[in-house]
Amino acid sequence: MSDHQEAPAKPRREDRVQQAFDRAAEGANGAAGLGLKLEPAQAGEGGDDVRIVGTAFVAFSKAIDYDLMDSPPPVAAADDAAITSIVTAYESILPVDLAANWRQYATDPHIAIADGWVAQVTDKTFRKWLRSDEYEEWTEEYPMFSPRHVQITNLNIIYIGRVRATVTYVLQEEFTNGKVAAGNGSASLFKLEGGQWRIVSIHKRVKEEVAQ
Repeated sequence: MSDHQEAPAKPRREDRVQQAFDRAAEGANGAAGLGLKLEPAQAGEGGDDVRIVGTAFVAFSKAIDYDLMDSPPPVAAADDAAITSIVTAYESILPVDLAANWRQYATDPHIAIADGWVAQVTDKTFRKWLRSDEYEEWTEEYPMFSPRHVQITNLNIIYIGRVRATVTYVLQEEFTNGKVAAGNGSASLFKLEGGQWRIVSIHKRVKEEVAQ
């Protein structure tokens, strides 16, 4: 007599779905569950209808792609100083000088985030910004000193491992027409190969005038 035994038949798809539903219902509603049973699908003209209840997927494409520092040392005071210096310089430099030297502070490209939009920042972005009506109107309303009168306070760095950091801060600036504006800011940075920190994303602040 053969010792071979047939494998038990797999549960029908409907039974597997019912069992999964019952387990989820019990977890959310106690041992009693919901007591609901699946109804069989109605046959269509060409046989059983195939019905998709729901399908969801998420696809990601890289906005930036850089090699992070291999075997980085533990973060220390030198990292605090480097990040503070980079964020302060990026936020304090004159726009025309930033457009010429931004790679000293940020990756190429990096991401700017504001209310209602997210954009990659490249040389083309800076050129377009400096020629825009928005920039002209902004500098007319808020004419900058040279060098700019910027104060950054409440700067707080949170390290995410050894090669990523998030920074929050308060930026205040005084302008030649006597106006003073302030707003919250934030940036994310990577520690790249070679050990240099660079901004990979930055939130554009919504500045509000403050009393002098």
